[in-house]
Amino acid sequence: MTRRTTADATSGSGSGILVRIVAILFLLSGCAAAGARAEQAAGTPDPVPAAVSAEAPAPAAVSTEAPGPPPAPAARTPPASGAGLAHRATPAPSFKNDYALLLGIQYWNRLDDFDPAIAAGATGRAGRFDPVGFNIEGSYHRRISRWPGWDLLFGGDLGLFYHGNKEGFDVTILPSGSRISGELSSRGLYLTPSLKLFSGEPAPWRFSVGAGAGYFLVDVSTNLEDGMTVDTYFREGALGGYLSAGADRILSRSSMSILLRLEGKVLFADFGSLGTFAPGAGSLTGPVFLFQAGIAVAD
Repeated sequence: MTRRTTADATSGSGSGILVRIVAILFLLSGCAAAGARAEQAAGTPDPVPAAVSAEAPAPAAVSTEAPGPPPAPAARTPPASGAGLAHRATPAPSFKNDYALLLGIQYWNRLDDFDPAIAAGATGRAGRFDPVGFNIEGSYHRRISRWPGWDLLFGGDLGLFYHGNKEGFDVTILPSGSRISGELSSRGLYLTPSLKLFSGEPAPWRFSVGAGAGYFLVDVSTNLEDGMTVDTYFREGALGGYLSAGADRILSRSSMSILLRLEGKVLFADFGSLGTFAPGAGSLTGPVFLFQAGIAVAD
């Protein structure tokens, strides 16, 4: 309200200002009362319509006292605030820790590309490795960063794998001429620190990509059943890595949630020449394709 200044500062002017103040207070009181009645009528409708009421409303008593300041309007809770909308827009809390145990099938075509040598004191031809093997992997990852809809986790993977021979074989022991059977085996492990990027909360699916690098170990051998002939053997460790892609489906959500995990990996490592185990075969390298499934527990 703009205050207007006049040249006349008499008591009559002061009385006029007082009258205007009283009138404004009356007006504000009436507006506040009307607003309160409107709110009450909108929030709690009168069960008895006014049209069927037999009693006339009592006239309002005329007060001779000077009106006081208008009552403060009742505080109202806003139906939806910006903070509430922001809260609903915030992604639900995601998992901080992820533990997984997976079983898989491994395909290593390079194992089927060479012929292992026969141990000294025997003659014949060894079998061939089966490129399809089996894998078991355990892992742990912890969330280190989060963006809208994405979680970055750091941890590690420990995997063990095995390949047998594609077909059995027999060799002849010299000079006795007796025939015995043999088998091939390829065993290995990998221990890889790794990063995984998850697409936030499973609803009911979430997806991931990952990468890791670390230590790989493999040994391959021909084993003859008599236990006396010296077997051929190769063992080598190397640095390697992997790339992965996977999908999780939520099975149970609680303080410790359970998820079904499906994952594919491509492992890369170069173990060098096989030497006397398979002369002229070249290097034992990847890629090794791994398809695995299992259970993840997250909290």
